[in-house]
Amino acid sequence: MPEMQLNVSDFHKITYHKFRSDCDKLVVCFSPQGGGMGSKGFGYNVCEKNGWDYIFVGKARHTNYVSLDPQEFKESISPVIEGRDVIAYGTSAGGNAALFYGGVIGARILSASPRDGRSKLGYTIPKSKTVKSFFPPMIVYDFLQPRDSRTVAEWTDSIYRNSILINVPNSGHKSLARLNQAGTLSYLLKSFILGSVDPRLLRFAEGSVERKYDDAVERYLVRDVQGMVSLLRGDRGVLERPRLLSLYLECLERNSLTDEIEIFRNDLRYVDVSMGALSSSSRRFIKCISA
Repeated sequence: MPEMQLNVSDFHKITYHKFRSDCDKLVVCFSPQGGGMGSKGFGYNVCEKNGWDYIFVGKARHTNYVSLDPQEFKESISPVIEGRDVIAYGTSAGGNAALFYGGVIGARILSASPRDGRSKLGYTIPKSKTVKSFFPPMIVYDFLQPRDSRTVAEWTDSIYRNSILINVPNSGHKSLARLNQAGTLSYLLKSFILGSVDPRLLRFAEGSVERKYDDAVERYLVRDVQGMVSLLRGDRGVLERPRLLSLYLECLERNSLTDEIEIFRNDLRYVDVSMGALSSSSRRFIKCISA
């Protein structure tokens, strides 16, 4: 079946692609902040590969869905989603849109690193007008990414308090890219669509360097200082990871771990640290122990 345009304006385009006649799954994918007014984009390849029908909600660059009225959106896609198992899926601005518009159509929601930024037209998604989905959304993001964490808190503090939150350590704003690096991105979407995601299976392989770095962050989050330090002790690769290094130095300084500080001071002789990418407190700490 050829693609079918369901709604078009100067600022958005909604396009439906039917891949199989016998599949009840339909994935509504929302364009991220960079935008794209094509008939397909984010999520297309994985939906085509798995035979899940696909709707792409494209938008003009940095417009943040300014033209997409919730009721108009619902009426536009209702004829093709009726009686279907519908999943709203997006990342960044698209992840934020999935949380908002997914409720409008009663979809199951998978949101990655959602971020709500004001558009060039002065518009931001009105969370106060959210129609909640019956299903608790799943939100995957880096718990230590400040902007994403603020957006998630806005959704979970008052609207979706039953959200399922999954940490993707060391991903920054690119949680899906990090999962793709781990080889687990397809597992996330497939398992979510089929009904159940085991967060343990989203991790890097046991014994890998990336798994060790992720485990160190998890130790940090539960305030297991010794656990984090023992994982990273003497690992000069950490010196090239500014975010992770800042957390590590915070633990050394706050807990006055003199032996570990001496090891770190010695490591500094062999690796050039990108000081500009570190937190201000980490820069001060390095200057202090290097004096």
